Amino acid sequence: MQYRSTYATYPESLAALFQHEKDDIDLFCRQTGVTCRCKLGFIIIKTAAESWALHQSALDDTILLYHKNTQDIPARPKAAVYEQYARYHIQDFYVESICYALGYVYLHELCTSRKEIPFEQLPPVMQEFLTYTKRRMERPDRHMRRNKRRALLKQQKKAEKARDAQRIEELIASLFPDSV
Repeated sequence: MQYRSTYATYPESLAALFQHEKDDIDLFCRQTGVTCRCKLGFIIIKTAAESWALHQSALDDTILLYHKNTQDIPARPKAAVYEQYARYHIQDFYVESICYALGYVYLHELCTSRKEIPFEQLPPVMQEFLTYTKRRMERPDRHMRRNKRRALLKQQKKAEKARDAQRIEELIASLFPDSV
């Protein structure tokens, strides 16, 4: 499953992007029950309780995620610049790929319905999405200065080694309680 866009050249339209990711989208929909279809320049996403739309802005080709209003929602700063659609508001969300947006939508559904599902019981595509998102958030920003990023990565590796050493010491102590 590709949650991050990996294109030699970025597809010129949302429909082309949809066709490019079609197999992954179908797999995601089969496993989660979400429906996703391309219609008139929009990608319509529906869950059991919510409706969403992806649309490519005519201003700068940014792909925007719109959420259908179930109540009065105050406008967000991004909304002042981009196209508005009746009964929908723009989510503050950067769309990396359609599959990434589907993962976000499904997670949003779980959170708003307050369903507490253990990680192991989530559909495999959602387990993969959450793992990808967690790893992505742990990585330093790509645009960070090179030396600072390198130092941060070195610090993270050092902390991992210290945790591993601590676990080994605890294991040895549990195996040989008299030697401590």
